[in-house]
Amino acid sequence: MTLVRWIYDATRLLMLMGVVILFGCGRNVPGDNLSKPAEPLLIYVDNFPMEYFTTRIAGPLAKVIFPVPAGRDPAYWKPTTVDIEAIQAADLVVLNGADYSNWSKKITLAPSKVIDASRPFKGRFLYPEDAIVHSHGPEGEHSHAGLASFTWLDFDQAIEQSKTIAEGITKQRPDRQTEIESRRLALEVDLTKLRDRFQKMVAHRSEPLLASHPVYDYLARHGGWNLKSVHWEPDEVPAEEGWKELSDLLTTHAARWMIWEGPPRDETAQRLTALGIQTVVFDPLAGRPEGEPIDFLSAMNQNLDQLERIYRYEPDGSPPAR
Repeated sequence: MTLVRWIYDATRLLMLMGVVILFGCGRNVPGDNLSKPAEPLLIYVDNFPMEYFTTRIAGPLAKVIFPVPAGRDPAYWKPTTVDIEAIQAADLVVLNGADYSNWSKKITLAPSKVIDASRPFKGRFLYPEDAIVHSHGPEGEHSHAGLASFTWLDFDQAIEQSKTIAEGITKQRPDRQTEIESRRLALEVDLTKLRDRFQKMVAHRSEPLLASHPVYDYLARHGGWNLKSVHWEPDEVPAEEGWKELSDLLTTHAARWMIWEGPPRDETAQRLTALGIQTVVFDPLAGRPEGEPIDFLSAMNQNLDQLERIYRYEPDGSPPAR
């Protein structure tokens, strides 16, 4: 081998070794290119149904926070400065919509972070015919004027709300669309069972009913109820003026059942019984129930158990025919 040829081959060898060293040192070992799992989304919600729907749909992809203490009315909850800062820092804020939560209209939220769960059926909102200003609990004075906002009590609307929530979460985690949709469909199956149970229960019945509070508008439409509402609180005995208003109402609306958000005082229940009116409790579940932890689905089935008391009787209030 000539000296020139030897120098040429040696030079090539050194160049190849340099390339190997250059790229070998920066080479990824197996697994280095795999992206780390994304941090769970931080999602704030404004009521108990939205917490349940969002948690079911997001699963491990999110930490869902419903900041209102149990037993408080979420619609009139007043967040502290710390609460507001935490909500504004969240990845998403799921709102029931239909003007449900007062606080959401008083703080600045990035539109890109907000999921308005009632947006798809905005054209089907209900507006109560009348309103009264009253006060109860730590939330203080408020009224039920404007939109009827307990939209989830129509189970078809609850299904639409779950779809809207799923869409919003999918925009944040498009690579997890399949599992998000799978969980949403499982929730839809459960909500459909609630709807079918309710519709079967109330079918072909249109007797007059009373509600202690004007929060059942969507449930009434959903079930084709002939429902009139007063403005009574479970933990208060109505004043004589309230009893007079009820007496006047009964002259044209001869109801035998009154639906309550919570158990009425014994004195109230006894006086209603004397008027031929029985009571049944149907918690709208806007807030997290007090006492033993219970999920929305289980609590709603308990509500339907209570409603079945009405439909065990004939429309005139007599026991069912044997």
